[in-house]
Amino acid sequence: MRGREGEEAHIGVWEAILPIEESLSRLGHRGSRLSLGIGLSKAVRTLEEIHPDVVFHLAETAFGDTLGESRLASMLDLMGLRHTSAPPDALVLCRDKLKTKAVLRAHGIPTPHYAVSVD
Repeated sequence: MRGREGEEAHIGVWEAILPIEESLSRLGHRGSRLSLGIGLSKAVRTLEEIHPDVVFHLAETAFGDTLGESRLASMLDLMGLRHTSAPPDALVLCRDKLKTKAVLRAHGIPTPHYAVSVD
């Protein structure tokens, strides 16, 4: 992750992990942590080895890539693993506010007025 924003996102992920682990433990489940810092190939191999019941997908970026969240959700789908992320197409759509607003309005869902500024 790059820059201050990436650092804050990284800290937020670690703050979310402990309550998830504690809840799983109270319910009699065992969790495993997997950081993408080990590299994509090793992460895929690890997921194939442990084949988790569900993946708590907490990453918003991966390898400095802001599209990483949707790409990781796609990878988990392709591997047949259940995960807590939104579907990849929804994650991609939500990154484009204008397209998202157009879809919402097309389905009759109110959205605040907006303006587009072009440099």
